[in-house]
Amino acid sequence: MAVSGEMARASLRAAQAVQTNRDAIIGEISMLSSKAREHYVLPQQLGGGGRSYERFATSPSVLKTEAAEYVVTPTRREVAIRASSVPFPDCWVEVKLDSTGRLGDWTYGGRFR
Repeated sequence: MAVSGEMARASLRAAQAVQTNRDAIIGEISMLSSKAREHYVLPQQLGGGGRSYERFATSPSVLKTEAAEYVVTPTRREVAIRASSVPFPDCWVEVKLDSTGRLGDWTYGGRFR
């Protein structure tokens, strides 16, 4: 009986760690999408995209954190973001930021499902 209780606690701790990582990644995606949106609305004369995401780039420290590594693929009207979890390599999140600033098409892989 004590062994099954300990196993249940270990399983719960593992599930909580995965959920905490997923939540951290979602927060970082939100921050990253805000930076992309700022680029989109800022005129080209001021260093922005002038209603385009195409030249959006950010620093390497934003693209690799303790929570995840990010691949950002900008096009004129949207940015695709893929986050691969660092502590849980089988877990990932994909999302798209559209020209209205909306995050959509969320897809979760691995234990994030």
